[in-house]
Amino acid sequence: MKLFGTILVVWFLCNFRIAVGDVINVPGDLPTIQLAVDSANDGDSIVVSPGIYYENVWILLKNNVSLVGSGSDVTTIHGDSIGATVGFSSSSGLLTGFTITSVTTTPNSQTGISVSGGSINIEYNIITENYNGIAIGSNAEFSIQYNKVIDNHGYKGVHISGASTGIIHNNLIANNGQYYALDCTFSSPTIINNTIIGGGSFGIFLQPNDTQLVYNNIITDCEYGIIGQFDSLNPTAIVKIASNNLWNNLNNYIVDWGAQPFAPTPGTGEIYTDPKFNNPSNADFTLSSSSPAINAGTKDTNLLNLQLLDLANNPRISGSDIDIGAYEFQEILSLANEDERAYLAVHPNPMTESTQFIIEANENEDFILELYNTSGKLLNSKYAINSNIIIFQRDGLPSGMYYYRLKKDTELFRVGKLIML
Repeated sequence: MKLFGTILVVWFLCNFRIAVGDVINVPGDLPTIQLAVDSANDGDSIVVSPGIYYENVWILLKNNVSLVGSGSDVTTIHGDSIGATVGFSSSSGLLTGFTITSVTTTPNSQTGISVSGGSINIEYNIITENYNGIAIGSNAEFSIQYNKVIDNHGYKGVHISGASTGIIHNNLIANNGQYYALDCTFSSPTIINNTIIGGGSFGIFLQPNDTQLVYNNIITDCEYGIIGQFDSLNPTAIVKIASNNLWNNLNNYIVDWGAQPFAPTPGTGEIYTDPKFNNPSNADFTLSSSSPAINAGTKDTNLLNLQLLDLANNPRISGSDIDIGAYEFQEILSLANEDERAYLAVHPNPMTESTQFIIEANENEDFILELYNTSGKLLNSKYAINSNIIIFQRDGLPSGMYYYRLKKDTELFRVGKLIML
């Protein structure tokens, strides 16, 4: 039986200090994001209402501070032409739910997001119209997931350096500057299920300092698709590449400085045909039904730190196997088809201690709500037996990003993200 109507999620935010830290609202409590950052203590969350905030934000020596926008389509941080629009130095935390942009189009060091040291999760943002998109260095630990890094004008869309370690998963990196879409210098982040579209000489530039995985990426319209460069300080470092779709590049692979870091060479399960996006001229890089990338990802997903969702918040594995690229073709009902699926309203998001799921259906039925961490580990299950209400309690879970799945029997109705402050 189909589920009709609306799922409403009622979130209860506490306005007092709790174990996980305070919530500082912008502009409700303080008028600017930087003032909120300056006043934040370790463990606090800064929740930013919709709007355009003309400022540069710098987070220095803060631990576990979350900077949470109301959604990248409605919350913008608009910096000036100097330095970073949002910068982190020796800090840890989360940056999610913003468009990050600036006024600069001329050559300089301006960057949308800059990270120096610390440990940062950058998720669900749009980074656009900067000189460079994202720059991470100085032994930082990071995750870059579910972002759109598009139409930045400088040399690099995403730049990783300085022995920084992390994951780059489920991102669209398109039409960025003159040279590098994704540049990894003296670093070996795991690069999984990204869609990388032109905009420069190099799709993925690799100078690994350790074993590196590059799986299930689409790379098109570059001078060089994947380029490996030998690092004499790390002669045993290799790049394991598999199941990438390279198309319309002048050269799909090239090895510079005389070494061969690819293992195997150039990789297993590679595809060299048109990925057949739905409407690339209008920046729609989802897969059409005839795409060769469907079900063509690596068969062994154990090493991938596989996420539950793709860039469009649809289930990551929809068919028999994982797809290549940031978007999974939906062989089951799409989350975007609200007439056929449950509709989710999140207001407000994030949550602190409790959430109530109210399911509007023709009659009371049995539903299951499952909660997962970002590594795909099941943390909790809640049941609504002959009821349209599921009450979820935090029960001591740490702050961060989570995913939920709502099911009826074995049928998947809804997948979404949940932020806990």
